Amino acid sequence: RVCVMDDGVQLDHPDFASPGKIVAPRDFEQNDQDPSPGSGDDHGTACAGVAVADENGNGVVGIAPGCALMPYRTSGFITDQSIADLFDSARADGADVISCSWGVNAAFFTLSTRMKNAIHRTPCLETAKVKMLLNGPESFTPDGNFILGEAPELGNYFVCAGFNSAGIANSGGAGKLMADWVLNGQAPSDLWDVD
Repeated sequence: RVCVMDDGVQLDHPDFASPGKIVAPRDFEQNDQDPSPGSGDDHGTACAGVAVADENGNGVVGIAPGCALMPYRTSGFITDQSIADLFDSARADGADVISCSWGVNAAFFTLSTRMKNAIHRTPCLETAKVKMLLNGPESFTPDGNFILGEAPELGNYFVCAGFNSAGIANSGGAGKLMADWVLNGQAPSDLWDVD
C-alpha cells in the first residue's frame, strides 16, 4: 500500500482501474472518503501515477504498478497536528510506503513546539543559528548521498530521502529500488553507500 499524501487524486483515472488498486481513500479537507480533486488540485493524480500507475498499455507505468494506492487529500494547512493526523491515519490504514510531495505555502514559519523540542533533545542544534524554518523542498545530506533503506531502530520502516536537489531526476530509480526492497525484504542490489 502506497499512501500518496497530496492534493486530490482522480479515482476514476484509467491508471488506477485495476481491481483493488484504490484502498482507504481519505479527504482531510472535507473529512470524508472522497479525495477527488477540487479546484486547483493538479498535483495528486500525477504523483500517484508516478508511484503506482497500472501497466495498462496507455501512457506511463508507475514505479510500483502492482501496489495498491491509498490516496490522501491533505487539508492544505500544514501544521504539526495535521501532519501527525496524516501519518497516524496512514499507519492505522496499513500504509507500507508514504509519499509526500508538498511543502508549506509561506516562505517563513517560526519554529513549532515540536521543532523546539527536537532542538532541545539534540544539544548541537541548541547552538545552531536556526530560529526559523525556511520553506525549501531540497534536502541535503552531509556526504551528498541519498538515504535509502530500513531505519536502524524501526523494523519495517523505510526511508527514501536526501536527494540533494536531484529528487525528480532520481525518483524513478530510487523509488523502484525502494519498492523492490520493501516487497522482497532486502536490497535488490548493493546499496551500502546510501543505506
